[in-house]
Amino acid sequence: MSSRIEQIIEDIEEYVDSCKFQPLSSTKIVVNKEELEELLRELRMKTPDEIKRYQKIISNKDAILADAQTKAASLIADAQAQQKQLVEESEVMQQAYLQSNELLEKTNAQAVRLMAAVPLPNPSQSRLPGAVLPGIRLRLQPAGLYLH
Repeated sequence: MSSRIEQIIEDIEEYVDSCKFQPLSSTKIVVNKEELEELLRELRMKTPDEIKRYQKIISNKDAILADAQTKAASLIADAQAQQKQLVEESEVMQQAYLQSNELLEKTNAQAVRLMAAVPLPNPSQSRLPGAVLPGIRLRLQPAGLYLH
């Protein structure tokens, strides 16, 4: 799509090409002064409008780029904050697992001590299915109490 200025320049070129040569010359032409002046006047009038239009396009481009850069910076800041939060949560989870494992170890040790202090029932007298038999160790795990 050509601008109005480009169109006027093409009109001037076509006008010059359509003019007749001056007698006995192959480089000089005869022009209608009024017609050429009208085309030039129109060109002068349209030039400021075209320049304003281009300036508006350029300023919009700059505003769009500035907005995109602001949004990109905001997205990066949000992603960094989320990454920091995830790292902190991961560290909290690791600490919770460590504490949980320490508690399980302490509970297991305490259960073993308690079991050692309690006399074991005779398996034939037990009413409980899977009663504790001599030589079987008790171990607590996160899902519950296990014998092995």
